[in-house]
Amino acid sequence: MKHPKAVFDYSLESQARYICFLAKGIMDGIYQKGNFKIVPYLVPGNYWTVYFPDLDYSREFWKEISKTQHNDFFKPFPKIAEEEILAKLKRINSSKELELKWKTREEKFWSLCRNFLDLTKVISKIGKIVILPTEFGTQGSYHPNIVKDGYDFAFSTRSDMGAENIARLILLSLYNVTFRDSSEIDEINWHKRQAVIEFLVKKTIFSRLFISTKNAKNDLHHIKDSKDYLAKLGFPLIKNRNYSALENILTTKEKLLFDLLRYPEGKLVSYDQIGDVLWPNQDDKFSLYAIAKLVEGLRKKLRSVGLDSSLIKTSKGLGYYLR
Repeated sequence: MKHPKAVFDYSLESQARYICFLAKGIMDGIYQKGNFKIVPYLVPGNYWTVYFPDLDYSREFWKEISKTQHNDFFKPFPKIAEEEILAKLKRINSSKELELKWKTREEKFWSLCRNFLDLTKVISKIGKIVILPTEFGTQGSYHPNIVKDGYDFAFSTRSDMGAENIARLILLSLYNVTFRDSSEIDEINWHKRQAVIEFLVKKTIFSRLFISTKNAKNDLHHIKDSKDYLAKLGFPLIKNRNYSALENILTTKEKLLFDLLRYPEGKLVSYDQIGDVLWPNQDDKFSLYAIAKLVEGLRKKLRSVGLDSSLIKTSKGLGYYLR
């Protein structure tokens, strides 16, 4: 059965546009919100670092990036910004090894999507798929575009992540259009989406198609390097501690939770501690889902009054803290 064919884009112009896209994400705090570490070098196999090359960006570059209204790496960015990157980006790795690996698995992958996931109807609406192999950015970015008769998919994929990552990005896009999921980085539905796709790629029949890549963890020097690099770029981690605008918009439970996180700031608050304070008279206390939804609502209200929602950090499996 006919399936969508991927076209690989190796142009220097697209690489420059993608770096502009990364700059926009950094300027808007998108990666910082998700606790990604932004560094001027590649950390092979690491899902949670953003390789943003140190190209001595001018003030004019950042001024032009700030004018951009979209967040799509296949749409044009201001000409001045793109031209600055093109002038400074001397060369890129244009090896076609990743494309060759994908092509040997492409037909079987789409067969599994149809037969194992029953996605024939959605797949029939996909027009074209454009893939940008790159050494920069996160493990990959994906953008399903709605067109007249269905969808066009556009991806960037970091070359160190292998062909498995292309499968991951296509499945994420299929999930998005199937469930109309537009959740933002670090929201509970975003984490759900990531977990579902990671399970499919690593633990189901899809895993037989690819050599699995292990996620290399951040270490302390990545965290320090990211903080220093952001400061160099002009985006230091500034703590805005004027919380007065929140006073009249928090629910009772949200206020209890926020006070628990605030005193003292930086202290890890465990799930059990949150349950004891927010549900003191219940035998079953709480569910982790209820806490996660409460945190998600609190983060949205932080954003609504101009505060950084990433102030509330998740310590996986343990609890939360205020940075």
